[in-house]
Amino acid sequence: MNNKTRTRFLDWIRNKAFLKSLNKEELYVFYCNELVPKTRSEKEALTIFIVDNEINVLNTKVNLDKALVYCKNKKKKRAKKGYEGYKKRTTKKERREKQSQRVLKTKQGRINQVLKNHPELNKEEALRKSYLNGLVKKGRKAAIQLEWDLNELSEKDLIKLSGYVKKENYNNLTKEEKEEKRTLWKKANLKNKNIQRALSKEYPGFLTLDIENLKKDEINSWYSTYVSLKTLESIKKSPESRSNYKGCKKGFFYSNKNKKRFWYRSSLEYKTLMFLEENSEIERYLSEPYHIKYKRSGEEFYRGYVPDMVVFYKDIRFLIEVKPKFKVNEFIEIKLNFLKLDCQILIITEEQLINKIKFNEYIRENIVFNKKDS
Repeated sequence: MNNKTRTRFLDWIRNKAFLKSLNKEELYVFYCNELVPKTRSEKEALTIFIVDNEINVLNTKVNLDKALVYCKNKKKKRAKKGYEGYKKRTTKKERREKQSQRVLKTKQGRINQVLKNHPELNKEEALRKSYLNGLVKKGRKAAIQLEWDLNELSEKDLIKLSGYVKKENYNNLTKEEKEEKRTLWKKANLKNKNIQRALSKEYPGFLTLDIENLKKDEINSWYSTYVSLKTLESIKKSPESRSNYKGCKKGFFYSNKNKKRFWYRSSLEYKTLMFLEENSEIERYLSEPYHIKYKRSGEEFYRGYVPDMVVFYKDIRFLIEVKPKFKVNEFIEIKLNFLKLDCQILIITEEQLINKIKFNEYIRENIVFNKKDS
């Protein structure tokens, strides 16, 4: 090995009392054979793992995967502790300003790096080019992993490949690790100001919660509540903007009986509206008439449910929920069992929508005439 490697070795053992206690020549052989071929992050992880646990590397083989996990967890703890200290020393306004400055500095750095090689570009073009360069770099990494020939791939091909490594890494995670990743993502979203504002309108107590220390079930419940609120808001603003029914037949159905049009989101809803319109015993009906709040067992906050239709039939009122047959049990388990309704609800599936006669018979046979509804 050359003098440069020897110098790096001496730098490596500097200020590390445990490493200095081992045989220097034997340790140098270990350094050359085991650490020199490794990447920078792998070297760092192995060093931290060896020193912290005082592993005699001359007698014991070090597991790289264990070292990487150990180093990752240590950095997380250190970062958390450092951030807590930073929060005590600074105000929220100061932290926001510093973050803005960091963002601007990073952006300017990206621009300057591109302008060195492409001085003819303006700032906006240089920034866009820097993002594309990042995607191309990720695409190259993916192509090498797939053992593809880089010479045969264009820049567009590499950009398309850029998300491969991230997807592949995610697919290699265990079920528990994926669940943990999703929970962390939801927790990060709950810290977003816009989401906090939306939740605090309905649940003012949300702002008093310590999001960092919420349990997994609480994080999932609060995020689910936010999604429900956003869905309801989109329905109120514009019924056709709701995107839960991608790929389904959707459009407006004009009702002569009600002198107004209703938005439908599936062919099943369209058929239901058509049969309600043609049934002479039905006086009138409304689509997505109102919002019902409900709680699931063990939950302290409210969820939202919007019935598909309310029908006025022979002086009584009842609700209709249109669902494909395979989704009925799910609807009953997670919603219907917890709803406190003031009238009956009928679940309509494709079986009741075979034809008009079958639909009308189902309503006659299943509707309960209650004096309270009359």
